[in-house]
Amino acid sequence: MSGPRNATVPDGGTAQFHCDVDGFPDNISIDWLFELDDSVVASTSLAMDDDEDVHRQRYRLDADTAGLTVLNVSTEDAGLYSCTAYNGLGASASASAFLSVTCN
Repeated sequence: MSGPRNATVPDGGTAQFHCDVDGFPDNISIDWLFELDDSVVASTSLAMDDDEDVHRQRYRLDADTAGLTVLNVSTEDAGLYSCTAYNGLGASASASAFLSVTCN
């Protein structure tokens, strides 16, 4: 596993994080966690109910690349984001990056 990298984004901008994952068996699932409140913001294995929480609608996960996009970034989004990969045997690996948000 490699990545993601720290990012600095202006308020209202778009943040992108990448997480390169390879493993065995290859049925890997990915969770992105926002460490400030320990919430899973995007997942390939969990059903995320976008209608229930408008805040979550700004998070997009590319299941093919394990990349996370945060749309319309605000200062509340600043903090540590962790990408955690799980394989079918229960093993996991994670990597983190910090998002800084600058005010206009």
